Amino acid sequence: MKITQTRDIRAANRWEIMHQVLEHSPISRVEICRRTGLNKATVSTIVKEWIDKGLLAETELGKSGGGRKPILLQPLHQAGAAVALEIDISQVQAILTDLSGERVLAREQFPTLGESFPQVYHKVCQALDKLLAETELLDGLITDLSVSQADAAVLVDALPEDLDPARRAVVETACSLVGKVNYFWGGKSLVLGWDDRWGSLRKVTAEDSPTSGTYRPYGLDCSGFVDWVFYNATGGEYVIGHGGGAAAQHSYCTPILWSEAQPGDLVFYPEDVHVGIVGGRDEDGRLLIIHCASGYNNTVITGLEGFTAIARPQYDTAKATRS
Repeated sequence: MKITQTRDIRAANRWEIMHQVLEHSPISRVEICRRTGLNKATVSTIVKEWIDKGLLAETELGKSGGGRKPILLQPLHQAGAAVALEIDISQVQAILTDLSGERVLAREQFPTLGESFPQVYHKVCQALDKLLAETELLDGLITDLSVSQADAAVLVDALPEDLDPARRAVVETACSLVGKVNYFWGGKSLVLGWDDRWGSLRKVTAEDSPTSGTYRPYGLDCSGFVDWVFYNATGGEYVIGHGGGAAAQHSYCTPILWSEAQPGDLVFYPEDVHVGIVGGRDEDGRLLIIHCASGYNNTVITGLEGFTAIARPQYDTAKATRS
């Protein structure tokens, strides 16, 4: 009987911790302890289980009360999917969502007027089969989006205290998408904050893309990522490159030496086929680059890895748009 009771208590603790993350994310382990009354060891053990299962992720660093900054937690809504059915007299609608229930990934609907129950039932089964097939496709395309957020938090925390606020805003904004948004050829967004289209299954229509004609989770391409970052860092006032690709972004920058690199500068592949943002340096002084990369199908932090040119955005212009 004791074993059953222990299991019941542990199960209740696990769901209470998940409830706190769902309701109050991003939230620290310390805050979970405060809200639930559970001890640190219990919270840390259960949080690790949820992280290992791919349902929680460590994100940015929180505010410090005097000691080390706490690492915040958030749910990984893209770790699974849910299906909802809406049935009325005239039609049936089947919807595939992420685990938050707020982002629609795919939808099937059909009329029911004049149809018999067996006919409607058969069509419902067909609709569910299509949605489940799309779930399998998403599972194969969405990479593990929990891997890099801890690295992003460390990078932001290591930014120089005297860094220009405009540069800091760019790096912090870029880091906010690390591990969260997939690569999508031709993916653009001038939405302030999170774009609800991200993660939904969409057809790639960009020309010259090896993925053209296929369906993939919507996200950003490399220049779309840079545009979104500068647009959000300036409160929607500045789009570097004015909506063009990486080559256009490069044209609005001033070439500099690698030794002059600062967080917030841009780096480019040969012939401007790829662009990234300098995020800082690692412990050995090597540059760290934030970019949305097709090779990772994700927004990541890496080393130079093929970047051969560096240039400085017109930060004076960006500041002027905000004044």
